[in-house]
Amino acid sequence: MNKEGQELVADLQQEISQLKEVNDCVGRQRDSVIDQAEILRNERNALLDRNRELHSQLKKTQEELDKHKQPDSLGEAMQSEMNKYGHVFMNN
Repeated sequence: MNKEGQELVADLQQEISQLKEVNDCVGRQRDSVIDQAEILRNERNALLDRNRELHSQLKKTQEELDKHKQPDSLGEAMQSEMNKYGHVFMNN
């Protein structure tokens, strides 16, 4: 092989080596993004679970408060009963 051909082969081998390095770097970045996405997904799921728990606790606390709270007026008492049993009246 002549000198020109040897230089061309050397240049091509160098370019291949650089492309392999870039490919490896992109692969590591991809893996990192996948790991971050998994972490975020787990955090989101944990927050959704906590939100459900808090919503359930809030509902129980509000029901307990409503049991102990005395209405200030007849209108409030009627409204409270309507809120509790309104779905029964609306469905019939």
